[in-house]
Amino acid sequence: LLFALALAPGNVLSALFMDSTTRQNLLSAGFAAGAAVAPASACAFHTCSMVAWNSVSTVTTEQFPTIVRSTGWAVCSSTGKLFGALAQIVNASLVETPVWLLLLASSTMAIATVAPCFLPGGDMNNRPLEDTVRSSDSEQESTREDSVTDGLAAKASANMIYGTV
Repeated sequence: LLFALALAPGNVLSALFMDSTTRQNLLSAGFAAGAAVAPASACAFHTCSMVAWNSVSTVTTEQFPTIVRSTGWAVCSSTGKLFGALAQIVNASLVETPVWLLLLASSTMAIATVAPCFLPGGDMNNRPLEDTVRSSDSEQESTREDSVTDGLAAKASANMIYGTV
């Protein structure tokens, strides 16, 4: 119950700051704060991670043009769920050594803190999103299959960084 209640302030904070700061900065701040407070307070960790996960959802959908946005989100979400399930196996193997479990979780979130710096396109705050997929070599539209193959492989691998332990 306490963990569920701890998510409410995270939702409020992400709603307040999502448009007033860059989404990548909010994402980094959420993961950095989560990594810093994880060893001290599980409730504070859940609050900080909620800010980060709300930012992940926003940033992920903004990385795809309209024509492939739902497909891109589905691939990234599915990849995240798969690695979330695999993270539970790691969690189970480290449950006997909580210090290592906390260190692994904190270091994973510390890595996720710098990952938004490498996202293409920069912050999309107050900018229109692309409606079509354009080839990087020319200004001609590529097919839906090409855009999914080219763009989603990179997004899915980047999404692995955002997995939790």
